[in-house]
Order: sequence, then structure tokens, then C-alpha cells
Amino acid sequence: MHHQQQASSEAAGTGSLRSRLPLYEPRQRLHGYNCSVNVFITVQPADAGKLVIRLFPDFDAGTHDLHAEAHRRAAEATKRQYADQVDAVFLRNLGRLPLIYDYKVSAIWRDDFPEADKDLLRSLAHTATAHARVADAHAAAARSLGRRRVRH
Repeated sequence: MHHQQQASSEAAGTGSLRSRLPLYEPRQRLHGYNCSVNVFITVQPADAGKLVIRLFPDFDAGTHDLHAEAHRRAAEATKRQYADQVDAVFLRNLGRLPLIYDYKVSAIWRDDFPEADKDLLRSLAHTATAHARVADAHAAAARSLGRRRVRH
């Protein structure tokens, strides 16, 4: 139960990726990889799902579905926040909204923005991606556990 509460509260939390989603950081050995991996560095969502099943052995398919939805909502909310901040950064620094040709550097748009603005944009982009990864992992875990239940 503690893991369920902590994982749910993380979906709505604030802070850096490492401080926001520490439950998903532990590296584990997984067949097909020649090094230890975690949820954020697996190649396929199904592989991340296997890790999530190990991290939360008491979760059933329904619980994984709930966490997938919570993290999906957090990812979407963070993407909206990112888009709003991009507009705010452009207005503050250039006096206008961004145009497509302004996108020059991944997540931060322009290297000439102040460090604080770049850090904020980078953090929001990484956080949205992290929540999306965790949502995909929980969804894959739910599918995997659902198939196991049907087979019995």
C-alpha cells in the first residue's frame, strides 16, 4: 500500500526527475540487455513493464492501469505547462510568441535564453517525458498481468 500511495503522489509532485520519480530509478538486470537498466532507459515499453512488475510486486493489473492513467495525466499537464512557459519565455525575452523556425535547441528552443529559463524549459520537458515513460511502463505491466490472469 505504501508504494501505491507514494507512486500516486509522485504523479502530481514537483521537482527534478530524480527527486520526483525515485521509485523508478533502481537499475535491474533484464534479459536482452548487457547492463543493468531502469524504467527510463529500456528500449521497449514492455521491458519497462517487466521492471515495474518487479518494483511493485503487490500491484495487480487494475492498480497498474490506475497508475498508468495518473502518470499519463501528469505528462499531459506538464506538456501544457511547458507550452505555456515557452510562450512566457519568448514574450519576456523577445517580446513575441515563438515561431516554428525559432526551435533550434532541443527542449530549450534557443541557446541565447537566460540559464534560468533554459533550466525551467528543460526540466518541464524531461518531467513530461518521464511521466509518459512511467505511464507506458505501467500500461505494459497491466497488459502483461492481464494476460497471465487469463491463462490460468
